[in-house]
Amino acid sequence: MNPTNDFSPAVMRVVDIKAIKVTQMKGFSPEDYEDIRQELLLELVRKFPSFDPARSQEVTFAERVLSNHVTHLLQHRHSKQQTFERGMVPYPEDAREDTGGSRGHDRPKIDEGKHADEVILRLSVAEVLKRLPPDLRNVAELLKEHSKIETAHRLGISNHILNGKIEQLRRIFRAAGLEE
Repeated sequence: MNPTNDFSPAVMRVVDIKAIKVTQMKGFSPEDYEDIRQELLLELVRKFPSFDPARSQEVTFAERVLSNHVTHLLQHRHSKQQTFERGMVPYPEDAREDTGGSRGHDRPKIDEGKHADEVILRLSVAEVLKRLPPDLRNVAELLKEHSKIETAHRLGISNHILNGKIEQLRRIFRAAGLEE
């Protein structure tokens, strides 16, 4: 069985692009491409049973799964490197308690990979922004540069209505795997 035959060409393109981007990050090389690509495909095969076409498109699902997995790979690589540099015994992955919190206290911090994480985060945010309805996209863009009061004024809406739209944006970003 070849699970890659089950994915559309668009999904395979997402896998290839993500693998290429990882090889361009610090600590990786172009020689890592095939290994990273296989790792990403394996993760997609693992997660695909939870895909629900009623909730998202196949490509959107793949982008979300792969973005999250790339972040995990970067954290894992950095954690192993720090452990080795300090001469410590690695803490087993399955013994680490994942509280599921948005602050990531249970995860290793990424210093070296911080730039890579920021790039991935910006790409993920940009993808979510592109898919927003025009009114919410406008709110999000204005909030990048202006206060809530100024944004409400520019849109000609009350602060109460703006707060509702901000809550909608938060739900959408959380659903995309992006916390505040």
